[in-house]
Amino acid sequence: MRNQAVPELQRVPLEEVCLGIISVGFANNCMDFLLQAPQPPAEESVQTALALLEEVGAIFFNGSKEMLTPLGKHLAKIPVHVKLGKMLIFGALFKCVDSILTVAASLSSKSPFSTHIDNATQAATAHRSFLHPTSDFLTICNVWKAYSLALNNGRSEGRRFCDKHFLNQSALMEIHDARREFIDLLAQIGFVEGEEFKRDKTEGLIEFHEKVRSSRYNMNGENEALLNSVIFAGLYPNVAHALSPGGVSTALPTFWHKKRTRVFTQFLRELQKEKIRI
Repeated sequence: MRNQAVPELQRVPLEEVCLGIISVGFANNCMDFLLQAPQPPAEESVQTALALLEEVGAIFFNGSKEMLTPLGKHLAKIPVHVKLGKMLIFGALFKCVDSILTVAASLSSKSPFSTHIDNATQAATAHRSFLHPTSDFLTICNVWKAYSLALNNGRSEGRRFCDKHFLNQSALMEIHDARREFIDLLAQIGFVEGEEFKRDKTEGLIEFHEKVRSSRYNMNGENEALLNSVIFAGLYPNVAHALSPGGVSTALPTFWHKKRTRVFTQFLRELQKEKIRI
């Protein structure tokens, strides 16, 4: 074991830190500012964070000075990873907020699928009933929608539903909590009307999610091409999978940071087929 804990600036991603520095105006250059810390992060970590912020569209460079874009000004106000924040904002703008809340929540929660060695085959069969043909994210949305419907008949029915389909109810409740937190964050920065989602003391889980599903911010909630576009825009540039040395793939090869990668061509073909523009 280490004698001392690794300083936080040396062990966490620095995107939110850099956004905060730029938005508050502590310095014109994040690198210069962070290297003055008593235990500064590695220069490569700062460069990686700034490169990601630029790729996401949160910052641009004016000479050696980092500047926030309009998107970056909004992302700086919400305490979530910039990619999740961008996805949530786009979900509200394109009025497909319900499924995007679920996708973002699933990325910050445990998997809702429960599997044990002694029932792996049964679990796989049960999980297959939620399978979306082209998207793991929309598969999670199918799980959430089915669980929400089961809850309409009471919490005990929700528990039975999870047991029957080998689902982790605590993970689904984490998704519920995250969905609620994310809609509050969107209200705080003005992308949804806070009064529309104001919590009633008697309001339960079912009422809240029905309110989101039927809201004007979810008019396009069933448009899968649009959902795929918003998810793609939020996660970009993470649209490829790195192969280990000697890995074999029949997919389209490309190169990034001197590593061979495999592009998810099926997903890209779906986007092209729908003539989606991001």
